[in-house]
Amino acid sequence: MLEATTISTKGQLTIPSQIRDQLGLAPGTKVRFLVDDDGSLVLFPIKGKLEDLYGLLGKSGRKALSNEEMKESIRKAAVERVMRHDRS
Repeated sequence: MLEATTISTKGQLTIPSQIRDQLGLAPGTKVRFLVDDDGSLVLFPIKGKLEDLYGLLGKSGRKALSNEEMKESIRKAAVERVMRHDRS
């Protein structure tokens, strides 16, 4: 889905209703933004509890990830979570 919106003079933007509905965003939902190295912007709704993130980056005992590898893992996990939500 590709939607367009305009940033206001106050730096605010309106998320199109189709996207809000698809992601389950309601008034008051907090979000985080991630800017990838390629300049793309990823929006993460903040839902659930901190415990939901347990194990997101794999099991202990593996080699330490670089910051870039961690950001990519987080981005992929968030996209997969959204895709799973879309199928349900």
